[in-house]
Amino acid sequence: MSWRLASRAPPSDETSAKPKPDEVIVFHDFFTAGLRLPLDPAIVAVFKLSGVFLHQMTPTSFLRLNLYMWLTKTCRLTPSAEGFACVFRYHFQLKTVLMHAGDDEGSEAEP
Repeated sequence: MSWRLASRAPPSDETSAKPKPDEVIVFHDFFTAGLRLPLDPAIVAVFKLSGVFLHQMTPTSFLRLNLYMWLTKTCRLTPSAEGFACVFRYHFQLKTVLMHAGDDEGSEAEP
């Protein structure tokens, strides 16, 4: 796969992102959040598994991807889309809400 990096401003009459088949839309904030090109094949697989395109991502999502890639490379694991999905599915943490009754005794409940 060959990469040719070029940039252009969108046409003035274009109001929504409409990339051509050989183009990718990238926002400046993505680079601030940690996006680097060319993308690791595992990141491309995460996009395909999730059914999203690069321009649909948010800066926060790149932070999660970077964390996953750092974790796999630090632990000498092979990054994969399925691994990313498992890590963030199992990382889910329930929130506990402390509710106070009239007698100042608290009881825990799930939201």
